[in-house]
Amino acid sequence: MFRRFIVAAIVLPIVLLGLACIAQLTLLTELPDPIATHWGPGGQADGFSSPSSAVLLTALIGLGSAVLIAALLIPGLRRGERGPVYRLMGAIAAGTAGLIAALFTGILWIQRGLDDAREVGGIGEVMLLGFGIALVVGVLAWGIQPRQQTRSKADVAAQPAATPQTQNLEWVRYTSMPKLFVAAMVAVCLVLLIGVVVAWNASEPSVTLGLLGLTLLILALTATMTVFRVKVDHRGLTVTSFAGLPRFNVALDAIDSVTITEVEPMGAFGGWGLRLAPGRFGVITGRGAAIQIHKRSGRSFVVTVPDATTGAGVLQSLVAPTPQ
Repeated sequence: MFRRFIVAAIVLPIVLLGLACIAQLTLLTELPDPIATHWGPGGQADGFSSPSSAVLLTALIGLGSAVLIAALLIPGLRRGERGPVYRLMGAIAAGTAGLIAALFTGILWIQRGLDDAREVGGIGEVMLLGFGIALVVGVLAWGIQPRQQTRSKADVAAQPAATPQTQNLEWVRYTSMPKLFVAAMVAVCLVLLIGVVVAWNASEPSVTLGLLGLTLLILALTATMTVFRVKVDHRGLTVTSFAGLPRFNVALDAIDSVTITEVEPMGAFGGWGLRLAPGRFGVITGRGAAIQIHKRSGRSFVVTVPDATTGAGVLQSLVAPTPQ
């Protein structure tokens, strides 16, 4: 499985992007300088750059996106994780590379022979072709990889906490995304803030507002998705983000049973954060032990948290108190 994933997610994109770059290099002598690289809502070219920039962007964006996706998945595959998410992400990596290769090559193709890039028409056909090629390449990459079943350790039933009193039981822990992830989010915000200052000084109000909006969005995501408070008490299980929202609560009377499960984020949920998977919803901040609630409705709620065994035991005690 690992080798086939590498072929689909890395080797295939390298081949496609290499062919695209070769094709683009052969077109350079037939292109105007500068070439059109951006089209406005009306379909008219409104952004321009040097012809060689298209070749560079094809290599950097196309290969960079494939490598980024693969880098997120390879550690899990090496640990022996399996699941349809890995196969899907391998197909997405290849499809994305195919899209980038087709778009940039198509943009150059429609400008060959022009004296002025402003004479070029719209890129609707190029976009359709690009997405069509992306779909074909994605299906090919999907077929290269074998079918997979998610591998997971057997769940362990929570054992009620050994205490004669249950009414006043309370358990609280904090769970957070990996420090590297949080640091990366903060670094992105700082870079964007620098961009806001530069755009403001350059008297570019639209760029300034765009970067400021993106900065605020990432700050909001950082505040609401990186640190969670997990509490077990007479109200059931409550998971609240650092910012206060989102907040999730599973009441005691909605719980059928409680187990401890081992979570592999990519294999089981397709990633980190607030995740929806068949039959269950999760607050996933990392790999490892998690409290899993099996609701009377038939669905499950999962939260990864330190000392999950103790938390699950306290919750099980509240759900099914030991007879006095």
